[in-house]
Amino acid sequence: MHGRLAASLICSFGALGEGALMAQDDATPAQAPTATEGGGIISYPPEFFVEYQPSMALDMITRVPGFTYNKGDTAVRGLAGAGGNILIDGQRPSTKSLNLDDILRRIPVANVARIDIIRGGAPGIDMQGQSIVANIIRRSGATTSLAAELMTKFYTDDTPPARIARIEGARAGSALSLEGVLHWRQDKDQTVAGVGRLTRRDGSGTPTSWGRFEADWDRFVVGGNGAAEYRSGPDFLRLSLSGERDRQDRDDISNLHDRNGAAIDEIVATDFSSDEGAVSAEYERTMSSRLTLRLMALESRERDRTVSTSTGTGVHQISNQKALSGESIVRTSGSYLPTETLTIDGRIERTFNFLDAESSLVRGGVPVPLPSANIRVEEKRIDAEAAVRLQMGKGATLEAALGFETSTIAVEGDADRSRSLDFLKPRLNLTFAPALNWEVRLRAERIVSQLDFEDFASSASLDTGTVNAGNPDLTPEQSWLFESAIERRFWGRGALTLTLSHSELSDVIDLVPIEDRFDAPGNIGSGIRQEAKLSGTVPLDRLGLNGTLIRFNATARRSRVTDPVTLERRRISYQRPFQGDLTVIKELPQLRSVITADFYAGYRETSYRINEVRVDHASTDPLMKVSWNWTVKPGTSLLFLFENIAFRSRGRDRTLFDGPRSTGQVIGTERRNAVMDPFFLIRLRKDL
Repeated sequence: MHGRLAASLICSFGALGEGALMAQDDATPAQAPTATEGGGIISYPPEFFVEYQPSMALDMITRVPGFTYNKGDTAVRGLAGAGGNILIDGQRPSTKSLNLDDILRRIPVANVARIDIIRGGAPGIDMQGQSIVANIIRRSGATTSLAAELMTKFYTDDTPPARIARIEGARAGSALSLEGVLHWRQDKDQTVAGVGRLTRRDGSGTPTSWGRFEADWDRFVVGGNGAAEYRSGPDFLRLSLSGERDRQDRDDISNLHDRNGAAIDEIVATDFSSDEGAVSAEYERTMSSRLTLRLMALESRERDRTVSTSTGTGVHQISNQKALSGESIVRTSGSYLPTETLTIDGRIERTFNFLDAESSLVRGGVPVPLPSANIRVEEKRIDAEAAVRLQMGKGATLEAALGFETSTIAVEGDADRSRSLDFLKPRLNLTFAPALNWEVRLRAERIVSQLDFEDFASSASLDTGTVNAGNPDLTPEQSWLFESAIERRFWGRGALTLTLSHSELSDVIDLVPIEDRFDAPGNIGSGIRQEAKLSGTVPLDRLGLNGTLIRFNATARRSRVTDPVTLERRRISYQRPFQGDLTVIKELPQLRSVITADFYAGYRETSYRINEVRVDHASTDPLMKVSWNWTVKPGTSLLFLFENIAFRSRGRDRTLFDGPRSTGQVIGTERRNAVMDPFFLIRLRKDL
């Protein structure tokens, strides 16, 4: 039924504008982008985005055909790999201290001169190994913008409406520019909250207990960030700072009955708190038309605490985890253009990271010994790279790079270790255009993943009764990645991209036995990882559905490693075999409106423990949300959104063994699910 509902919604979107809205003129197709000379850059003027009714640069960047916005990963240590694929006036913003979404939200549409999509590279642009980046070019001259946003969510249960607010502003002058945002939210996490069923069975499949399951997750977040920029001739200076406080309360409540009819109430209550802050400084000097030098420094701190209690069947349990982490970075880089077609980039980065972690578990008033419960982890790392990029004409660009990483990791406390690691990281990228509107991108690279410091410390999961042990002997996972992508642009706003990749893995990180009774992250040897992704933007104007656009992403994944318990070949833990989404956009320019429907496919991810196989999944019914974005007048917009129309559910299946999976017998199963409640959202955004 839900599948038919999704199909009906798509058809209805196509019909909009032909029925009740037929009175309005046919929507004029958006202006086609124009390619600059050289073929490596495609420029999208503001007129291209008019029918999407954007209010900020973030709205614009998500509408660029053939471009997938990547906000970066601030969780990784160091700057290499942390930045997204967005540049602003040729500068790569520091997303370590500022959220890239916030940066783009602070740029109003009126301040955007154009968006350049750079493929393969361009003179003076630091690609940092990426094949495609977007460069947002702002209009020159003094500008001032100030906007406020108020948002609320209405839930279907008795939860009070959510309260979310933010205010953001920016002032750009000839020399000095200032920008900042303050945000506050109090709401329920709909990705976890819901009501469903929990059933436990013994090894023969006979139910032992069953009943109602409810998950409730409330959160409160307040924070802000800001930056100041100063330009004077060849000099550019940027100072940034950010801070955030996050409080979350989660309750998992199970009201069960056993086979004898006796009532069983189980409650796992978790309180999580996090405080974090960062400050950074960036300096750039243009030494000449061919040489640019950059220097950056960053300091950040984060303090987390998680307290969980479990009551019901079995003894009373308390899990307590505390962590203090920090990062210090100094980075220098430069770009040199010997000729108009040759660019040489270099960088060297020194990073110091630490984590102080404490964890404890008490069962029935008795402390449970945990491996690596109290530790301090420190890493001193130097990461350097030199890259040469040659533009060969007719849209062809070749990049060759060689990186070197050396680090020393020291562990103190319950486990004492110290070791040094060295890795060479070569990379080769080739981009070329075999024909008009066609592009091929080839990539070969050795990738060294980063260790998650939290994997060094133990933690307890009370809702499953399991302990995740810390492992001080982890080695970073390495891979040789071979990737090819082919892209076809069409119909002005259309693009299709097929990306295929194959990775040869070594020191794969998965779950391994520790002390023959705990599961912990560990290295399990070599393996392979393969991925196929098809993404597209398809305008339907030429099919008679004016103002209708379809965007989609579909990713299939495959991997093979050797299970450390059974010694059989299997998929890497937590890898999702398939992930997909579909967006249908209907533009109604005469009504200053855009209606959007989003569909997200279900997923399934499996993890393999010593004596358990666990599957986390979302139902195959798509997560659906429909929104109407109405520009009431210039500078004022309203968004109405209805999410989870199909009542999607998330669940977890556990298969338990009486010993290692290699020799043990199934002694029980547990299946639980929670149906996510739909909610209705209203957002008002107004320029002040």
